[in-house]
Amino acid sequence: IRMVIKAAGSEVKFPSYDFSRRRFASRGNYAGVTIRHVCDGGEDPEKGCEWLYPKDSEETSCPLCEAPRYKTVTNKQVPVKKYFQWDLIPQLQMRTGWKRFTEGLDPIPREPHDNLAPTVGASKAVPPEVRQHALQVVELCGFVFLLALACDGFNPWRGVQYTMWFMAVRILNLKMSLSAKTAEVITLGITCGPNEPKTIQHYCNEIVQELLLLRANQITVPRCVNGEIKQVILYAAIIGLVGDYPAITKLLAVVGVGTHPYTHTHTHTHT
Repeated sequence: IRMVIKAAGSEVKFPSYDFSRRRFASRGNYAGVTIRHVCDGGEDPEKGCEWLYPKDSEETSCPLCEAPRYKTVTNKQVPVKKYFQWDLIPQLQMRTGWKRFTEGLDPIPREPHDNLAPTVGASKAVPPEVRQHALQVVELCGFVFLLALACDGFNPWRGVQYTMWFMAVRILNLKMSLSAKTAEVITLGITCGPNEPKTIQHYCNEIVQELLLLRANQITVPRCVNGEIKQVILYAAIIGLVGDYPAITKLLAVVGVGTHPYTHTHTHTHT
């Protein structure tokens, strides 16, 4: 698990594990990871609702399905399941300080071209409301990120019932020479355990909350404009989904599309 987390992005300098304090030690201000406990259903994984416990929660059972939060391993109470979470906004803010990176962001044209356009930002794949908001940010010398959300799961070991699911985003309006690098795939979360997630509803909710802040023009970064340091707006929007069939099914279920058992559960919050 540590190898997968470390390989998620070498240039982003993800945190290392501090064995003396038994937690991840953050390197810098932007690369911190938050370890969240997840409901896995206890002895009955089928009723696990994948609810994320709040960071400072002292509850010992899930308030939704009443499954226990901890299990006993060698006379110790350990979480049944964990979720390693990285915030999206700090990782975008960090990239705006790299000159080579900001120069590689493609401009957003006012009039979209057909879907065979050379760049995603110039194509009709960008919704009109997203394009209009992005143009307003560009006029204010801000930064615009068009993202694709990727989700998939895999078993890192043979002969062992163990599943790792990750959620990440790729910047679509970045030059191909940069966006194709592994380091530019922004990892947002990794969940691991003996069973795959029944739903990714609660994981997506964490991402949606950050996107709402970005859409409301509440996030700024310093930038030199006409020789003066000013706080400019940072804006990002997800305009695409990437994943295999099971992953796409789970993602579509979040917005109420498809036949996944969680399709019609709590969809109004996140659509």
